[in-house]
Amino acid sequence: VLSNLLCSLVIWLSLKVQSRPTWWMLLGAGFISGLGAATRYPVAIIAIIPCLYFLLSRRVDSDGREKKFFDRVKAFVSRSLWLIVVGFAAGLFIGHPELFLDSRRVIAAITRETMKYASSQEFNANKLLNLSLVWQYITYVIPFAMYPFLWLPSYCAILYLVFRRKLYSRSLPILIFSALYLYCIAKGYLGQAIFARTTMLLFPGFCILVGLTYGDLLRLLKKQRMSAILLTIVTVLVIAPSVVFDAAYAHAMEQKDVRSALREDLNKMIATSPATIAVSRFGPWFYTVMPAVEPLKSKSVTVQLQEADQPADFFLVGFTGPID
Repeated sequence: VLSNLLCSLVIWLSLKVQSRPTWWMLLGAGFISGLGAATRYPVAIIAIIPCLYFLLSRRVDSDGREKKFFDRVKAFVSRSLWLIVVGFAAGLFIGHPELFLDSRRVIAAITRETMKYASSQEFNANKLLNLSLVWQYITYVIPFAMYPFLWLPSYCAILYLVFRRKLYSRSLPILIFSALYLYCIAKGYLGQAIFARTTMLLFPGFCILVGLTYGDLLRLLKKQRMSAILLTIVTVLVIAPSVVFDAAYAHAMEQKDVRSALREDLNKMIATSPATIAVSRFGPWFYTVMPAVEPLKSKSVTVQLQEADQPADFFLVGFTGPID
């Protein structure tokens, strides 16, 4: 949630930069991007949003002529880029000072905990153009993350804006950012499209794209009142099921999670005694059993994956659904 809020603020400031760039806006966009990187390191990619808005916006020189792209790049590198970089470093320091004060420990933690989920093989030269994992995210993971129909307005808006050149100045930076982020996470996580949560950083940009599309369509349908009303009704009908689903999901989350109940029961039974908690290698242990027992790991309590015939004090198996 915090990452999405920071991403939204960066997009808002970037839109302001496009219309009237000032030093504090660029510095602020970099600062918020740094705070985002402190929440989750991959969020650092939002720093390219103000850069893209600055580079792709039309600017005129003192003679009233539109600046060429190469001239905009030179102007950006000479001043604006450094404001974003300084702001980013300041935001990252305030959000995660340990990265600067104790970098060795942080790097070791990243290598030990985060990098085990990363897949560098997908970025080999012979696989750079292999987009099968990206397609998996587009066709399955994102629709699952925006269940049941919330992904439809976003996809329709993207298709509309790709062919709406008039809106490129506002839509193209978000489209480029979304494509780059999606490419990186699809090919960077374990080589498998299983992390739906990581796609949620795309949601603020998708909302902006839907808003741009909806506003442009309403302008075009200004004299066609019935068509505008029909568009509004269809939009509400598509979004409403997702709102109902989210409300039901939030209500369900208020109840005690079965993993929490399992962890509490095991903690009571083990108390201060030494114990070995075994987790079956087969089945969906990653999201079911392991989050329940991993916090119990200590000097006297061992948590490990093993076969059913190996000795252990407790043996746990994960299932995809309740057992009848």
